Amino acid sequence: MAEKDERLLKEEKDSTSGLGTLVGLSAAAALPFLRPFRNAAKIKRAFETITRSNAQRTAASETLVPLLPKPGITAFKAPTKVIYKKQQAQVPAIRNNVTPLINDRDEFMKAQNMLSMNDRSPQSMFGSALYDQIKMFPKDKAPADDWIRYFNQKKNVRYQDGRSASVDVEELFDTNIASLDKSGALKGGVLKTAKDMNMEVDKNTLLAQVRSNPFNRLELRRYVSPTGVDESIEGMVGEAEKIKRVLGTKYLDETGEPITKNLIKTIDDTLADMKAMRFDLGQSGIDNINLSAKNLRQALKKSLDQISDPQDRQMINQAIRSVNGLAEEGVMKIKAVPRTPRHASSSEYGTYRLEGEQSPGEFVWHFAQGKAPKGPGRFMDRRHWDDAPNPVVHTLYGTRYTPQGQKVLSLNEVQADIQQAVFDDVTKGLVRINDEGREAASRMLLQGMTEPRETITKIMKKGLYATEDEKYQLRRAFDQLKAGRKTLAGSSGIPKDQLADYLPFFNNKNYADLAVKTAIKEGGQDGAQWVGVVPVNAINRGNGAVKANQQFYGYSSGKGFQQKGEAVIPELMRKLSKQYKTEAKTIQVSLSDPKKPYKVVRFHEIKRYDGPNKDNRGPSVETYKQPYHSNAFKTKQEALDAGFTESQIQYYPEGDPNLYMNMFALRLSPDMIQKPMKLYKKEGGLIENVFRPL
Repeated sequence: MAEKDERLLKEEKDSTSGLGTLVGLSAAAALPFLRPFRNAAKIKRAFETITRSNAQRTAASETLVPLLPKPGITAFKAPTKVIYKKQQAQVPAIRNNVTPLINDRDEFMKAQNMLSMNDRSPQSMFGSALYDQIKMFPKDKAPADDWIRYFNQKKNVRYQDGRSASVDVEELFDTNIASLDKSGALKGGVLKTAKDMNMEVDKNTLLAQVRSNPFNRLELRRYVSPTGVDESIEGMVGEAEKIKRVLGTKYLDETGEPITKNLIKTIDDTLADMKAMRFDLGQSGIDNINLSAKNLRQALKKSLDQISDPQDRQMINQAIRSVNGLAEEGVMKIKAVPRTPRHASSSEYGTYRLEGEQSPGEFVWHFAQGKAPKGPGRFMDRRHWDDAPNPVVHTLYGTRYTPQGQKVLSLNEVQADIQQAVFDDVTKGLVRINDEGREAASRMLLQGMTEPRETITKIMKKGLYATEDEKYQLRRAFDQLKAGRKTLAGSSGIPKDQLADYLPFFNNKNYADLAVKTAIKEGGQDGAQWVGVVPVNAINRGNGAVKANQQFYGYSSGKGFQQKGEAVIPELMRKLSKQYKTEAKTIQVSLSDPKKPYKVVRFHEIKRYDGPNKDNRGPSVETYKQPYHSNAFKTKQEALDAGFTESQIQYYPEGDPNLYMNMFALRLSPDMIQKPMKLYKKEGGLIENVFRPL
């Protein structure tokens, strides 16, 4: 027996001899379940057996993975216990082509913030609350009634920071998710199709509908005045004036008169020509700067022929070089702006713009050629200039200042000519149908029409032997097919002369909301603290203070028609102020540049009409006399040189109330500038009693 034990001990030592002092007998003995085995091959088989047994006991979605020590230069020590961890099987992620709009588009926003303002996507300024509400819906799919009930609950809901998160009916229509009649009943869209076909709608389908909103195909075309050009021109004038002083004080005859009168007159004539020129708009401004610089150089070079003093000649040459540099600087400032305002000529002021503003600008949201929604095309051939076809909304604005020096971006005009024409069509009974994003509804229809076809085939085979219930089912199946075919036809099923055009933001509150929010972003980019609206009694706007203009723009108090209630734009501003914890109120804004105290004051006489529309505005019921500054100058001499008489020139020192007028305005907050704004107006949710019978 002792010999047998000694032999087994020798075999055990031999089997571990390959491990040397790394493992040895003591290490093997430390693993109780290895003690019956006497060589490495058996130990290996033990590990394999344990792994197989555990794998069989593990759920199909899990895998046991041993935690093996990392390889290294330290000596290997066998573990006292083999440890396993659970690794969940990878479930394929649900994939869709939806680009998030607010909740989960952080990477998109970061990438946009790296770009210049001109290179950014204009859609990055906005986000869809509808998209977010769909994302937060508690189910992956649901019947149409559940979706409508859920949207109907989203009235006056907010994000945690106070911004509106409510669902807007017009966005449901623009995305073709749901169209409602005046009673609130479904009459179109994906949810109507799902309800007719008794089908459920999943989240991804509706998220894709939001992404297909025609808004995402719109382009924002900006027309901006260059900044700093005046300083360059003033610098050129200053160089010429400096040489004039030298010529007029140093080179005198025995009577004390300058012997360089002809040289001074040449410079004066050149400066007079410059005062009649405009230098802030496009190629004409560039041409005027180059022409002025050329004339100044020639005028200054003439004096070199009659000046012998080396220092004075050096001064004149330096002035010529400075004029060249300042002219080049002014040209570069104009070229830095891709598009300058078109509606900024003298003919626009008094009708679409209020005189005295600085840095006039405008923007147009429009569809590029071939990207506009398809329809009857009754008004879709309209365009705002050649580079902005199919305009949705066009806005004119300028810059003014408060008595405290705060910058105000003031809205002169918000136009939506196509929308207004379509509105007139709809009031006459024409039908406005959104054919955009109908693919999802069409797929559901084709899928849902399979069952009624099968029902028809089955019952028709019975012929006269069909029961009354089966006959009812047959009629119902035919009705389903008929409704399905009608929905598939879309606008093609309606005579063209009964159709109105379709564009997004049809409601005047929605396109005004888009204009105001775009102006907020423009103002924030330009360093403004306020966005205001020029009151209806300040400029003619083509028709004077007609009922529609009173109700849309309002008075400086924010009141609407007949100075009662609240006008559309002031109302939007007030509601935004509540969302963003800021203020909207009547403020004082400059009538013209406060740094130019010598003014030429004139008056607009704006007639008020209370008739129902511009074609039937009725007699004028009131006339407003509104002062405005047609011109402003830094010095009285500048005003006189411009051809105005002393009786026409008025001096208003800093702080004089005659420098300002009242305007309703919204104070900008950091969140307005830094965060995406809600795409549609604040009010949301659907009509109460959505499913009441007609």
